[in-house]
Amino acid sequence: MEFGIYVHTPFCPSKCGYCDFNSYAMSGEIMERFTEAVIREIRSSPFAGRRADTIFFGGGTPTFLPHGHLEAILLAITDTFPLTRNAVIPKRSEESLSSALGCGERDSSVASLLRNDTKENPHPFDKLRAGSNPPPYSFLARGRGPDDAENRSDATGLLTESQVSAESPDRNPENPHPNPPPYSFLTRGRGLGIEVTSEANPGTADAGKFAAMRRAGFNRISIGAQSFDDDELHRLERVHKADEIGRAGLLAREAGFENLNLDLMFALPLQTMERWRENLERAIALAPEHLSLYCLTIEPGTKFHTLRQKGELPLPDDDATMEMLLLAKEVAEAAGYRQYEISNFAKPGYECRHNLIYWRNEEYLGFGPGAVSFVSGERRMNTRHPRKYIQSGGVCESERVSAEVSFGETMMLGLRLNDGIELARLEARHPEMFAQFRAVAAELVEMGWLNLDCSRIWLTDEGRLFHNEVAMRFLP
Repeated sequence: MEFGIYVHTPFCPSKCGYCDFNSYAMSGEIMERFTEAVIREIRSSPFAGRRADTIFFGGGTPTFLPHGHLEAILLAITDTFPLTRNAVIPKRSEESLSSALGCGERDSSVASLLRNDTKENPHPFDKLRAGSNPPPYSFLARGRGPDDAENRSDATGLLTESQVSAESPDRNPENPHPNPPPYSFLTRGRGLGIEVTSEANPGTADAGKFAAMRRAGFNRISIGAQSFDDDELHRLERVHKADEIGRAGLLAREAGFENLNLDLMFALPLQTMERWRENLERAIALAPEHLSLYCLTIEPGTKFHTLRQKGELPLPDDDATMEMLLLAKEVAEAAGYRQYEISNFAKPGYECRHNLIYWRNEEYLGFGPGAVSFVSGERRMNTRHPRKYIQSGGVCESERVSAEVSFGETMMLGLRLNDGIELARLEARHPEMFAQFRAVAAELVEMGWLNLDCSRIWLTDEGRLFHNEVAMRFLP
């Protein structure tokens, strides 16, 4: 089993109307205080010394932070949690980190916290999106599913290869991502090295920041495109424009990132099937290694929820939403992306290892405001608000996960995967629940929603459309 580390960066340029994630339109001095607090939390972790396979910075918008802060947090993680497979993270001197962070000589600064001697004592479930730290069980049960216009050369508004070459005269067609740092852990694909991801908003994409992040050790970027249609982006209250998505992808490639994800949402207000197909085609034209294609969910407490209650949010009906889901699968698979999870598609070897930890209900640590950890059968959740988190520095809730709940979560999450769940691992992990599982599974096989053989269980194509209903059969 793999072990993941998640860092929640709660800051965004603005709060989108559909967003119920723990994010805040904040900037300035609180960002440094947040960075200091999360580094303290990392260094004082009772699980220090455990080896990490994946690291994921989500939010919020991690790239809204200065790159020096991202680098300082990553360095604190790799100093505290040894990396797997002889991976190596580059080290920087305290002086150079102080310069990058703008911290000067303050003893309470981020740079001082990096010293080794300062460790202190102490519908579908679509909102489980790429890299998001999964919420406590109660939230999982209800289904929580981040180009310059003058350079447009065709209907898609993307840069052509000739324009890329013209803008990058030193670009070698045989080596399109020149000068990646020679760190042994910066390998692409699964099974080699450590996966280090950051979410990014196209509106905050910056060549210098991406280059600095790549040098620091990040090797995967997840761009929150959401749509390639400016009208849809406006209705979603996103801060970026459609033509900035292609530019963000190009900047990531130029910085040396060879593992790129794009997030898209469907079933948006006033969205048509034609617009959804165009979004898919424009995303695929950027040739990302990974696609996350999520249905918009309307959550209580959001602006969109209020608008829907007033009848002012015109959404596609259930039949149209189902057609959009099927179209996503058709278009993505025709372009060489394999669906490996209900909402996620990847080129071979580029499945998101961090999210696979969640879907396999394995162990992970979360740092930052509202971050969730799941270790040794205990779920822990941090204080949500950034200011309260900075003051208190960590966990505000914890619960021991019962055998029944753990089994239900293993089924709910694992059945999202196209490969399903290995029966041997299921029985070894939940021996006391296995007899009950057999009875429920047999009923669902009879209904045509589950496949079951001697080694694993997985959803049929029809069953994948009714994942919620299947999952509820296994939840206590």
